Amino acid sequence: MTVSRVAIWLLPVALLASAGGAQGRTSVQVEGTVEATAPAANDLAGTVLLGRYDGQVEHYVTITPQGTGAVEIFEAEGCAPCVVLSPDGTRVTIPHVIGDLLTTAVVSVDGTRRRVLGIPGVVGAWSPDARRVAYGSWVEDAPARTGIYTALSADGSRRRQVTTSGHDAFHEPLAWSPDGRRILFFVERGSLGPVTHAGDLYSVMIDGSDMQRLNPAGTMIGRVGAAGTPASWSPDGRSVAFAAFDRTDDSGRSAVFVANLSADRARRVSPWGSVIASASWSPTDDLIAFSELGGPTLSLMTPNGTSTTLSVRGQDVCCPVWSPDGAHLLVRRTAGLAGALAIVDLEGNVVSHVARQPEDYFGYAWEG
Repeated sequence: MTVSRVAIWLLPVALLASAGGAQGRTSVQVEGTVEATAPAANDLAGTVLLGRYDGQVEHYVTITPQGTGAVEIFEAEGCAPCVVLSPDGTRVTIPHVIGDLLTTAVVSVDGTRRRVLGIPGVVGAWSPDARRVAYGSWVEDAPARTGIYTALSADGSRRRQVTTSGHDAFHEPLAWSPDGRRILFFVERGSLGPVTHAGDLYSVMIDGSDMQRLNPAGTMIGRVGAAGTPASWSPDGRSVAFAAFDRTDDSGRSAVFVANLSADRARRVSPWGSVIASASWSPTDDLIAFSELGGPTLSLMTPNGTSTTLSVRGQDVCCPVWSPDGAHLLVRRTAGLAGALAIVDLEGNVVSHVARQPEDYFGYAWEG
């Protein structure tokens, strides 16, 4: 079975199919009949992380933006998504089991140089300088010690508790702000229509102060692994873009919102749509990329709501994630439930094919 990332904290560690992972080449890239990769692909830098399902098994793979050099880093069941790529694109965090303790290991993107942190939890976010990690910890006999912590990424030391969730909820770190001052986190509340894992989005200072719920009353955030990131920071760390669902409508009615942390409430900046589950803010420009899940086009929108529709030739396209330099988008080209991963420029031209084989991809990211 496939369970949420929250559930992995509560279920036996036997859910992990392989704590060590399989290191070596993987068959993610295969030949296809789509157009050839453009020469501009040679200029793409960084590392892509992707997850793909093979039945119930999750395979986590690192690969170049050109779709070469694929390495399978980790294999598991029931933890998607639970592998996080560092901001410099050189390392990933993966779940690791020591006896009965579910903890985290740091591995280079080529599958070498494993280092076990020994923290009591699985990492959800890296600090922007990659020196610290944020993780959620569930302490069975101590509700006051259950919550979000940060620790040094080098060895798991200098742990600091940020939030206290108790046993009534679980705080899942999603993203560290670019200025290093705050952490976005998700609290699951249950299901909503087509979204199995829905809940609320919060921001908190790294010292635990000034906690704010960002999604407006009457909305919920969805954790949809195939849809990209549900929320992302503005480059200055002052605002958050996120996709939210209308909790009074179980059909998937949803839209993009922007929350300025100094304002009282978030503003809806896109029209209502169907299963808009992610919002990705460009790291360099004032643009937010989003789409309907499995829709025909992408949208590029300014924070004030001015939008441009981006079409990609061939198939429906969804769920964009920005390149590190903000010049390209990593997208899922869909054909039914399956899809391939491609990189497009801001005019909709396919520049590179990261994974040609149509499969069930999720949890992808591009850093470096």
